[in-house]
Amino acid sequence: MHTIFDEINATEVGSYWMTLAQKTEPFLWETVMPVKKQIGANFKFYRGKSRSTRPLAPSAFGVPAIMRSRSGYQEINDKTRYFKEGDYIDEDLRQELLRVGENGSQVEKDLIMNHVFDDSLELVNAASLTREIMRNQMIQTGKVNVFGNGQFITADYGMKDTHRVVADKAWGAAGSTPLEDIRKAKYIVKKDSNQTITRAAMNQKTFDTLLSDTNIKSTILNTTSNIDRVTMTNQQAMNYILINYGVNIQIYDKTYTDIDGADKYWIPDGRVIFMPDGDLGYTRMSLTPEEADLRGNVATDVSIVDEGVAITSTMTNDPVNKKINVSQMVLPSFEQIDGVYILDTAGVAAKDPTDLATSATVTTPTADPKA
Repeated sequence: MHTIFDEINATEVGSYWMTLAQKTEPFLWETVMPVKKQIGANFKFYRGKSRSTRPLAPSAFGVPAIMRSRSGYQEINDKTRYFKEGDYIDEDLRQELLRVGENGSQVEKDLIMNHVFDDSLELVNAASLTREIMRNQMIQTGKVNVFGNGQFITADYGMKDTHRVVADKAWGAAGSTPLEDIRKAKYIVKKDSNQTITRAAMNQKTFDTLLSDTNIKSTILNTTSNIDRVTMTNQQAMNYILINYGVNIQIYDKTYTDIDGADKYWIPDGRVIFMPDGDLGYTRMSLTPEEADLRGNVATDVSIVDEGVAITSTMTNDPVNKKINVSQMVLPSFEQIDGVYILDTAGVAAKDPTDLATSATVTTPTADPKA
């Protein structure tokens, strides 16, 4: 007999999530590290491979082709990592669902169903947030540092020290040279990797220090009269930098809750992230065990969202619960690591997203007594 309880499954949760995702603005780094799906966990990529194409070598007739060398490129090998959490509908909630399904009003049914679906969507949201946290760590430091549930997930692709720089003078302070700092960032990246910096991201507080800089204001506004009292707009500064330095600036002020429980800005105060055009890397996602082995299993419902996140719903007999698990196998690769330049503009190094506020503690997971 079909009941309201049957309407809560991985397929419905996945469909609900995809509907909401179409109306949600993507994370910033999601747009520059798109998903690349693969079967196994292992992957490799080459750093140092610029976007400039070398001409084809000439050849005589009747001889084998010259094999193009990857000399100058560094091969990096890594593997995706596994993440999984679950939630359950216990016997008490099941009875409430049955009661509402039998005798409740549509309003009661919608309230309870929305509550159940929101709990499940929290796990899918958490999976999405985890991917962005790793992308954010990778883009700003060349590293990933995630811990929890007794697991330590680390990766280090070796961002160049010359691409992580602290400004000699804090932006906005006497003697600071923001425009020279921008020019230097473009020069170093071009010299090191033959990449061209075309964009930069920072938060508004950092950009405000640029707007208040007297050297910047006198240069852009072409005046020295009462310069301390003159106000310059975001757009005036952005237009000048784009026209004269070819760098498009994006202000990104969003915050998130990190894995250590602290609320943070995605881009910390005093940090500018310079980038070339195009994708910086990929969000590598592998088949999870659930996608590989449980799809088609009559006792399990599996739905795949976000190109690799598995939502799995199963029944347990004693006690009678429905479990909903969300899992993913993921790690970002950073093919254009040598085209990214991190500038800390406050005269001191900004706090990296890999420098977490608490230390990881190894714990042994315990079984859920209701599972």
